[in-house]
Amino acid sequence: MEQFSLVFNPPTLSFSCAGGSQDLLYSMQQIVGSESEVKAVFAKDEQLRTGEAYIFHVKPMVCPRCEGLINPLIGMLKKADPQSRIVMVVDYPRKKPVFNFVQERNFNIDYLLIDTTARFAEQFNYSAGRTSIPFCLKIDLSSGQLLRALPLLGISLNQSLADELINDHTPEIPVQRSQTKNVSIGIQAFEAKEPKLPFDRFTALVEDDRQPYSQPLKLVMSKDEKHWIFLDDIAQKPFVYDTRGNFVGTLSPSTEEKKKYVSPDIQDEIYMFLEKSNILNVIYLDIYPTPDCDDCVCISTSLPEVFYEPDTSIAYYNKIAFIRKRFNNEVASIDTIAEMPTPGYVLHHKKPFSFPNLH
Repeated sequence: MEQFSLVFNPPTLSFSCAGGSQDLLYSMQQIVGSESEVKAVFAKDEQLRTGEAYIFHVKPMVCPRCEGLINPLIGMLKKADPQSRIVMVVDYPRKKPVFNFVQERNFNIDYLLIDTTARFAEQFNYSAGRTSIPFCLKIDLSSGQLLRALPLLGISLNQSLADELINDHTPEIPVQRSQTKNVSIGIQAFEAKEPKLPFDRFTALVEDDRQPYSQPLKLVMSKDEKHWIFLDDIAQKPFVYDTRGNFVGTLSPSTEEKKKYVSPDIQDEIYMFLEKSNILNVIYLDIYPTPDCDDCVCISTSLPEVFYEPDTSIAYYNKIAFIRKRFNNEVASIDTIAEMPTPGYVLHHKKPFSFPNLH
């Protein structure tokens, strides 16, 4: 179970994460002698050869709600220092889906670097696996030295912390390379298994430039055996192809899904702020074939549940649900789970909010 809180008191914004000090949760340390390699990563762009920069080091969608802190933190950094240079280094082997991911998430960055070979990541040790959560790094580009590594989970994020980051110019002490290989494991580690494919032939997929796929996480076949559906790694939504490998479309979260469990008492301006900040996320967890519908797929999902608490703060939970969607993205049904066999099956977030000037 993870618990988060957010307090919004215009014009200030504060995010908090319960569970103790960030040092006890996630850390990232530079390896001794890696400074020249770190410097070289950024030196390809002449604008990133000197001075200090803020680097958001991410693997897409390993922690979608952690990504919700990126734009607020960028805003705080820019408020303290409008000349701040913001770089995002994305750790992923394919470029096309990363461009689409950054565009859809609308990150307010100045530069984007896609690390397809983990060159940048290999210059650091991680306490919980390579890019298991997003980090904000402050790096001296002239020397290649790490000045600060701030995890975006397990922190209290506010303007004071951003100011502290701006004023920190002391390099962190590098460490020896860990004997444990840096592996990107995400928030949870799962045993890798070969997928059982519902067919016995190979068909090349025709990639659509408007929605490039990254890596299929699971593949199922429609009831009439005319379509294949797979859950995409970065996009975190189902892709639909016909049996000849032609792209049919993607199944994206609809307004109905996003607002299904958002209380009508929540003002539009609050909802739009949370959505724009990537705090509210419809997360597709898995897909299943439907035995009674030719053009449907069943999706297990986490939907945002948002409502006012009696003290006028705003509570935010994950609502576990099953959604049946047609291949035209129409929602056929949404069914929630009242009870799970054990608490371990439910990913439970709670985000209290306070909007004293708006309610």
